[in-house]
Amino acid sequence: GVITAVIGGLLAFAIGYTINRTQVAGRKSIDLLSTIPVAIPGLVVGVAYLWAWIGLPGGLYGTIWILALAFVARFIPDTVKALSTSFMQIHKELEEAAWVCGRGLLGTIWTIMLPLARPGIVASMTLLFVLAVRELGSSLFLYTSDTTVMAVLLLDYYEGGNIGKTAAFSLVQTVILVILLGFTTWLSRGAAEGAGRIRLEAAGAGTGIADLVDHAPHQGVEVDPGVGGDFAGNEAQPRVHHGFAGHPGGGVLG
Repeated sequence: GVITAVIGGLLAFAIGYTINRTQVAGRKSIDLLSTIPVAIPGLVVGVAYLWAWIGLPGGLYGTIWILALAFVARFIPDTVKALSTSFMQIHKELEEAAWVCGRGLLGTIWTIMLPLARPGIVASMTLLFVLAVRELGSSLFLYTSDTTVMAVLLLDYYEGGNIGKTAAFSLVQTVILVILLGFTTWLSRGAAEGAGRIRLEAAGAGTGIADLVDHAPHQGVEVDPGVGGDFAGNEAQPRVHHGFAGHPGGGVLG
């Protein structure tokens, strides 16, 4: 489950960012392809991975990695859609401001997108973990005696007539998932507060410029209307001309 959450979270972030924040050709097709697994039953995914990897060299079949890859392929649509809602709530102007300040693509993702989308990332990875722990269909064709997952183990207990063990193990699984959901809820809340502080700091920077323009006439500064708009399509901002003794209009700010 942890391996599935990490791999699936990284892949879903890359797909969601490409679909919602870039102008890459074919991103609509990527969106469609990432949604197709919703229509494929888990048993079919398990059989497909069985036939795809059983004859290939490298020894992937029979390991925990093939289970993780099957779970990622099975539930990637849920993770991508959960992350897409977070990306859509982040203003494009924040990325553009980072680019103007000299940040590259990776720097912008690290300093802007990851902090602001952290609640959605945590929620999507938690969802992927819970779905992977409960998945049975894909696991039936891919597990071995060394890679038995919780859902298969519960089925074995039930078919063997061990009702007591089945009930006890189900209770343990439920308690683990409840504790995990409570922890991730607390973690997401803290991440959301941090994202709010980032937005407030960005708003404060804009307020500082507005205060400069408002107080300019009281400080011997001439304010003229600006020409044109900014790169985000906003209205034109006034230009501030500082006058010095003997040299009126000696500098330009804004």
